[in-house]
Amino acid sequence: AIKPGQLSIYLFEKIVLIQRKLRLLAIANYACSGICKNVMKKITSLLLLLYFTPLLMMSQTVIPLYKGDIPNSKPVKDEANGILIISKISKPTLSVFLPPREKATGTAVIIYPGGGYWIVAAGHEGTDIAKRFNEMGVAAFVVKYRIPSSETMINPEIGPLQDAQQAIKTVREAAKEYNIDPNE
Repeated sequence: AIKPGQLSIYLFEKIVLIQRKLRLLAIANYACSGICKNVMKKITSLLLLLYFTPLLMMSQTVIPLYKGDIPNSKPVKDEANGILIISKISKPTLSVFLPPREKATGTAVIIYPGGGYWIVAAGHEGTDIAKRFNEMGVAAFVVKYRIPSSETMINPEIGPLQDAQQAIKTVREAAKEYNIDPNE
């Protein structure tokens, strides 16, 4: 089992392993022809699917933080690396991590991963922490918030605060759906 805080290292090691295997597959693929190439493509696709499926299932649900237009935002593509460190965020989201029903306490926590207003360390300071809270029966919500930047927002000073307020509002409004007490 992976310990909290080690997910980033684990994923990095898996990505390096995948890269090595893909290089070997590329060499083998170059040596093959016709039918062999089709088999190699299927094997490569299957390997990629097997290794990246855990990344896709890190949270139970990811929802946009805002419905419709995002206040104080400029359209910029988010930048992320392979270990869940995100920058240049223009579309904030809320990742929902619910505990098993039998463990659920009705309590919730909203997590704002650190990064010094430079990045959002969504892996080890977000997802890993949320999963630990789930083990204790606490519903966890990880916010991918906008980092103050003139590239991504009109008024950088208030962007993160807007996202924090919206996250609290969103969780409280959906409290019944998530089986949590909106005042806890």
